[in-house]
Formats: sequence, C-alpha cells, structure tokens
Amino acid sequence: MNRLEALLRYMKRGFVERTEVRLTPRGRVEWPQWIQREFGKGQWGRLPCTFPDLDDDPELIATMRWTLARLEQDLASQLDSLTSRALYERIRLLNHDLGPGRSRRPAPWDQPGQSSGWLADAQQAMGWVAEERGLGGARSLDGLAWDVEADQLWEAFVASFVRDLAPYLGMVWAGRGQTQHRLNWQGRPSSMGALIPDTGLRSPQRVIWVDAKYKAHLTLLSQYGWRGLTEAVRDAHRADLHQALAYTALTDTEFTDTVLAYPALGNEHRPAMTIATMASGHRRVRLVLAGLPFGFRSPSQRQEMLTRWRRLLDLRSGD
Repeated sequence: MNRLEALLRYMKRGFVERTEVRLTPRGRVEWPQWIQREFGKGQWGRLPCTFPDLDDDPELIATMRWTLARLEQDLASQLDSLTSRALYERIRLLNHDLGPGRSRRPAPWDQPGQSSGWLADAQQAMGWVAEERGLGGARSLDGLAWDVEADQLWEAFVASFVRDLAPYLGMVWAGRGQTQHRLNWQGRPSSMGALIPDTGLRSPQRVIWVDAKYKAHLTLLSQYGWRGLTEAVRDAHRADLHQALAYTALTDTEFTDTVLAYPALGNEHRPAMTIATMASGHRRVRLVLAGLPFGFRSPSQRQEMLTRWRRLLDLRSGD
C-alpha cells in the first residue's frame, strides 16, 4: 500500500485543477456557484467542485484503478479482522483520490531496469497483485504488496470515516496536509515546522479538526476515570489534549471543534464520547473525545456510527 500511496503522492505534482458538478463533495465546493445555479432550482445535491485531477500517463492510472479494485474485491470477503477492515478503508481513500475512469490489468513487472525509484516500486507491487502474489491473491506468498503499521492504518481509517461524515454535516472534507500552519522560529535551534491535523471538515462559519490517536486513553478513562490512570498515561493524554487545542489556532472561524478519535477496544458496542466547551470572545471552541470501532462489521454498524458522530458534532449539543 505504501508503494501505491507514494506513487500517487509523487504524481500529484502533475495534477491539474478541474471543476465539475458532483453529487458528493470533492476538493473545494464552489458555494457561490452553488447558490446562484443550483440552490434556486432546488437542486441542493448538485455541488460544483474544484479539485486536483491527474494529468499523467493514462495507462499507469488505469493500472492503479485495476489494482485497487482487485485489492478491494479480495478484502471485501475478509472483513472479520481489524487489519483487513483498516486496509479496506485505506483502499477507499486511494480510490477517492484517483476518481473514476478506465482500468487495465497491469503487466507483470519482474524485469529490473525499466523504471527506478518510487515508480519501479509501485509497478512491481501492482505486478504482484496481478499475478496473485502475497495479499494480492492466494496463489503464493512471495510478494509483499503491503507495508502495514497499525497507527497509519488507524489514521487512514479515521480519515475515510470523516470523509463519509462530511455530507451529514453539510461540510467539506479536508485530507491530511490540505491545511497546515507554518511555525516561523526565530533563532536556533528550531523545532517542528508546521501544525498539520490528520483530517478535518470545513464550512464558511465552522471547522472541525480530527486527530487520530491509536491509543487506549478513552477506554481507560471510561473504566477508571482521570484519577485512576497512571501518571504516564495522564501525561501522554495531556499532551494529546494540548496538541488538539493547538489546532484551534489554525483558523478564526466562529465555531471550532477539535476531535481526538480513539479506537474502541474490546466489546464496546457504544464507544464513549464526551465534549468540553470553551468560549473566548466571538468564538466557541469544543474539545471532543470520541471513540470509533476499528473497522465496521456491517453497513448498519457504519451507519450507526455516522449517525452518532453527526449528533455528537451537532452545534446544539454544546448549548
């Protein structure tokens, strides 16, 4: 997966900006156009969107679509494990970034020297999938098309969930890196260069930042309370809270929510969710701790969590 993600990341240098009317948000929604052309006609679901689109080798793009479709198909029947469900969400994010279009089965890529670097790595991985090696199929186990780290999978899973949540709140999804705030250090040494939330949602008057934390903090808080936690856990959780609150400085919108998303552990059918509200001048800031199952066992469970998060993030919930 890392190889395909790296390929897409490098190819974004050749993206062009396109504008089209879509039924689901992508990129930046052109709200003035929407009000002028669609709102008055009652066509609220037609959204004029401006977004970066690939302007690269169409055959390479087609093979990426085929590869992702094959991986998605293989994993769809194996969603009984956390890893499979998280990988499935990671594929959905890549498919979203690629967009619809023609697909083509990749040719075998066992011949060195035809490409180099990230392109060769990605082509080799797609060749493994086409030949049913490793996680791309069941014929043999000599391919390693995936590079799995739990915290990265959790971040990808949360980003996919937040993207699906966007239309429920009438907001636009922002992926990692689409919003960042540079830190301009004076003197030496310097520290980290920017604040970069994992993902978020935006509208003209409101922003929601979501940071994925692959930790048991919310489960431990639910079971033992703040005083029942070890000092090490309290220190780590305190650092997460300070990070989340730092994201509130990224914008000056009237309403800002900053969410720490934690995996629900064990048999938590209804993960814990809680909100702290702060007011400062014309702004209202809410700090949210929210649990989420790491993967969904059924469409109904996914829908239940989308509904619960929508209710949690409703502006009236903090009044």
